[in-house]
Amino acid sequence: VLYEDELVLCLPPDYDDPPQGQVNLSLFSSTGWIMDVRQSVFEIHVRQLCRAAGFEPRVVANCSNLAVVLAMVEAGLGVTILSRRHTLSKAFKFVARSLEPLQSRRVLLAYRASAQDSPLVTAVAAELKEKSLPMHIR
Repeated sequence: VLYEDELVLCLPPDYDDPPQGQVNLSLFSSTGWIMDVRQSVFEIHVRQLCRAAGFEPRVVANCSNLAVVLAMVEAGLGVTILSRRHTLSKAFKFVARSLEPLQSRRVLLAYRASAQDSPLVTAVAAELKEKSLPMHIR
């Protein structure tokens, strides 16, 4: 595991009375949702989170471009779930809230078993872990 990154709900900046602290997705069952590309692993995961909260999300857009997703949230077209790492941009205005229960994603480095002792794999893994340290949520 290179790092673990919290998943957060992103709301438009002018969302009426945004909840403070952690939020339960069930509060957003009638809200429009902006999702990743249809049938992507992340889109499927977000749909599962919504279903676990008791609703089927009303998807208003599917998009693979992070900047476009954040622009749509900023414009008030819907809400989305992103990794905390993706919410560090100052180019867009939105409100990010932790989920209740807390959700996260793990980013892994995969390599062949035969490369386990490779100095190159060891160096790349160490560099990636070092660069991701500030974002750990553990």
